[in-house]
Amino acid sequence: MDGGGWACRDGTLDGMEAMEPRIYWTTRPSGAEPGRRACLIHNPKAGPLTGKSDWDRFVAPLRARGWELAVVPTRQAGDGEVIARQALADGAEAILVAGGDGSMNEVLPVLVGTDVPLGILPVGTANVLARELGITTDLNRALAAIVEGGTRRIDVGRLMRPGEPDRFFCAMTGVGFDAVSMMGEDLRLLKERLGRGAFALTAMRTSLHHRPSRLTLEVDGKRQRKLVYMMIVANTAFYGVDFLKVTPEASVSDGVLDVAILRSRSFLEAWRDFFGIALGRVRNLPTYETLRCRRLTIRSGKPVPFQVDGDLVGTTPVTLEVVPSGLRVFAPGC
Repeated sequence: MDGGGWACRDGTLDGMEAMEPRIYWTTRPSGAEPGRRACLIHNPKAGPLTGKSDWDRFVAPLRARGWELAVVPTRQAGDGEVIARQALADGAEAILVAGGDGSMNEVLPVLVGTDVPLGILPVGTANVLARELGITTDLNRALAAIVEGGTRRIDVGRLMRPGEPDRFFCAMTGVGFDAVSMMGEDLRLLKERLGRGAFALTAMRTSLHHRPSRLTLEVDGKRQRKLVYMMIVANTAFYGVDFLKVTPEASVSDGVLDVAILRSRSFLEAWRDFFGIALGRVRNLPTYETLRCRRLTIRSGKPVPFQVDGDLVGTTPVTLEVVPSGLRVFAPGC
């Protein structure tokens, strides 16, 4: 038997909270050379491959090379971490994720600091990390990067808030305007209907009333105060779509976080700045500044929302730091 699913922990509980992942590993084809044992985690509602039979056919090249595989669907937010943890306990030597940046982030608590590689099959809305690593949205070519087996180590970001478990992110955290744009229950529905266009629509709506916030920053131990319309703390150069680079100097392998600050004070200034970013002229904007750091703490008099790789997470205060070479990934050309 192959694949995976969910089962009740015991016979007395019902409901989603009473379920745990059940993973079934394929056997190697007769005569195949030994390969890795890997778990593929996917959202059955995302991407061109939705059913178990679709994924079974898609990963046939891995199985033909002797890989033992389990294909396990998620049901709700947070399942990625649960499945990955169970898979590693069962002896998985690699975790493959079909999804967007948020899906990748779910497995980071299990993988950061280990030698277990992450394989990326980008079927999300933005796929920022995949673009940063040169992984195409053509799933067959993305799979080829995994089949060839080359890996590299990259930096990840760690996010810390008082009284909460640490979170990790691959791409960026946004504070202020872009996080406020993601508030509201209708964004999820818009993303399903419009894809990346949902962010543009909600951004336009938010810009009509958004005002800058006074933030206190502690940058590698040095304190400063700034009036901020939007702040991006990035591990990657790309922001959302191919032509947007708010932090053009950022790299997943430089051991630092790049911080971009927009000090726009009005609707007109904000849209001038957004068009400047879209045209690749971010460095020429009078309201734009950047800094680099290993650790950044953000505080404010009133709570200011922040998002992580497209998911609204919470409000300030928050501390962000880089974990140099914290994650091993499959990537083309390695």
